[in-house]
Amino acid sequence: MSFRFIHAADLHIDSPLQGLGRIDPAMMQRVQLATRTAFEKLVDLAVREEVAFLLIAGDLFDGQWQDMRTGQWTIAQFRRLDAHGIRVFYIRGNHDAESKLQKSIRWPDNVSELSVKQAETITLDEVKVAIHGRGFARPDVLEDLAAAYPAAIPGHFNIGMLHTSLQGYDEHDPYAPTTIDTLRGKGYDYWALGHIHLREAQALCEHPYVAYSGNTQGRHIREQGAKGCLVASVADGQLEEVRFEPTDVLRWSELEIVLAADADAQQLDEQIRDALSAAHEKNEGRFTVARVRLTGRCQLHAELNDPLKQGDWIGRVRDAAAVISDELCIEKVKIRTSAQRSERSRGEADLLGELSREVALLREDPEALAGLSPELKSLFDKLSSAQAGLSDERDTNARMEEWLAAAEQILLTGLEGAA
Repeated sequence: MSFRFIHAADLHIDSPLQGLGRIDPAMMQRVQLATRTAFEKLVDLAVREEVAFLLIAGDLFDGQWQDMRTGQWTIAQFRRLDAHGIRVFYIRGNHDAESKLQKSIRWPDNVSELSVKQAETITLDEVKVAIHGRGFARPDVLEDLAAAYPAAIPGHFNIGMLHTSLQGYDEHDPYAPTTIDTLRGKGYDYWALGHIHLREAQALCEHPYVAYSGNTQGRHIREQGAKGCLVASVADGQLEEVRFEPTDVLRWSELEIVLAADADAQQLDEQIRDALSAAHEKNEGRFTVARVRLTGRCQLHAELNDPLKQGDWIGRVRDAAAVISDELCIEKVKIRTSAQRSERSRGEADLLGELSREVALLREDPEALAGLSPELKSLFDKLSSAQAGLSDERDTNARMEEWLAAAEQILLTGLEGAA
């Protein structure tokens, strides 16, 4: 008996993509439909591969529906699968936990949602598969759900579905934490994990096969690279192959362009075009949203950081993207260059040297730096920091070092220009 199945997770249907405020309004609708389009591609893949079933390991939705159309649209996709005899097994995650998203719509008969009260097992006798799983009753599940999963059923290919922050992923919310040893102890053949959006190049464990599929569509600049699902092939009760298949329609890229000390405006324009073209090509022609960072100690620093000229340079980056492709746009431009003299001036007995030494001391005094927060925020509000790319998703304290560096460069540039 041979069959294939798809392991997907974290579809976040109708999640608002973040950081897109500057995209041309004509593109916005297409971009905001990216999570839906990725799911449609997932369904197309399932039909094309003639899989026996699709696993969704949590966070099918991003949270409460804005209206019933989200649920109705999702049902239509499940019915497409049903028309080809493909079953769906779904567990809830922290974003679509039962307490957060009360489902008031009935899924088609081919969709099985596993219990949130205790681990549940569903067997598929026609392919000798046992699927074990438990969804989230509430978003903040902190206990190890996997510990209470049942033992493997003999004579079956056993699959565990779990939305979890596996040990070692400390930067993520520690929901349903567990360990490889706990998963291995259940005797299953495959663990379909969700919650961590980063897909590893290699399985976290080969026996049993333990993997995160990652999300099906990147939603912001921190979710770069190809996104999709895993297609697994089983023959005679043994896992033969697991391969990644992309489903994303939009990819995010963060580009750092390092200016040479003597680079002029024409050379910078060329660097920008080359970097944007390479990023778009790397993303295989998909719609690309890029964040550009200009760095380096260079002679163009004063011009790039002049508040009256900075908007023009940001416009040049956006224009370069528009010329390259309609499928390429700029999320944000950050100018982080530095004056050529600023570092060496610390040892000099002049005003520039004194300023550089004072800034160095300030960086070593967290309390003093925190005390400057209101003043620095006010300064950059006045300098239209949003246009310069100085505001982002982090809180004020997390941006203090960035603000301080920018303030230092503005002051140094002004003093050097007056020298």
